[in-house]
Amino acid sequence: SAGAVLGGIMLCAIALILNVVMVLLNPDSLLLDLPVLGIIKKYGNLLNTIYSFILWIAMLLSASASGYGFLERAGSKLKINHKAGAFVLPLFALPLSEIGFGRLISALYPLFGYVGMFMVFAILLAGIADRRKYYN
Repeated sequence: SAGAVLGGIMLCAIALILNVVMVLLNPDSLLLDLPVLGIIKKYGNLLNTIYSFILWIAMLLSASASGYGFLERAGSKLKINHKAGAFVLPLFALPLSEIGFGRLISALYPLFGYVGMFMVFAILLAGIADRRKYYN
């Protein structure tokens, strides 16, 4: 638990430092969908290609993990065949890839935030209800 708190503080500090450096040294990059990629382009094609590849792999792995988690949870409840779901899920995601990273994030992040807040409140209410049953 202390490690999680320390890790969160360190990630927050790193994000703050990166943003301050971007604002001070390259404020034009903040207008881009991927500001770090815009900065790295100035340092040559090789570095740009390496960073782009690493970023692409990170996005692909994140999407794969999210899709797998979704299929595991929804598949067991809705009786969806995992192989069919693994084929169909990317077909739904493909049109979203044409929207553009910035527009997609600006639309989905708030949605996920609202869903997350709903889940937190639902868990809290369920915990309060369980606690009342236990003490009554």
